[in-house]
Amino acid sequence: MRDTTATFFTALDDITVFDPANVTVTLDESSHFRHTRLWLESTLRRTPVPLYQKQLEVATQMLADPLDYQLSAVKLALSDERL
Repeated sequence: MRDTTATFFTALDDITVFDPANVTVTLDESSHFRHTRLWLESTLRRTPVPLYQKQLEVATQMLADPLDYQLSAVKLALSDERL
């Protein structure tokens, strides 16, 4: 992420740096859409929302636009029934 400091534990995982211009979006075939849910959770954690708050919140710094169809997809992916 541009202008963001990050720490990577290369002893735990192999880290590969990708150029966003060369990345292709693919279908998430992981069990119960695990990869997509992890991405959504990491996106949501970048927002200043208290952990005890159950409602979804869209902050101005979030990586997704606050559009209704995006919010409904996030709510469905992170719903208690799917977890």
